[in-house]
Amino acid sequence: MIEPEIEPNDQKVLDGLNAEIERAIAARRAWLNYRLAQYAAVPIGSDIYDVVTGLRLGVVTEHYRYLRERDNLCHDTDFVIEYKYQTDTGFADHTGHQPFRLLGTIEDVQEYRRRHAVLPHSIAE
Repeated sequence: MIEPEIEPNDQKVLDGLNAEIERAIAARRAWLNYRLAQYAAVPIGSDIYDVVTGLRLGVVTEHYRYLRERDNLCHDTDFVIEYKYQTDTGFADHTGHQPFRLLGTIEDVQEYRRRHAVLPHSIAE
């Protein structure tokens, strides 16, 4: 790739535009991080469960987001909230390596079971 020489005034304009983008991305990242607790399905200090199996995993100790560091954080655009938790045996774990697990509260487990309960056939059938 051959990069052209850019005129000094154009370079200043480009540098200013890039700085505006960096400020906007930093503000968005700070806002997303600030709002984690508001949008987290499981609050810190609460039990976290595998909703499908009903297995209690532990107690949530922290909320975090995987930041999409590539592409200058351009894709760090939403609340994909992960959870750090402490198990009953004292181990620390996190949900980031469990992407296919449906996680939630005990109420989520109960709702999942209610929705997926096998309904008995009526005698008339």
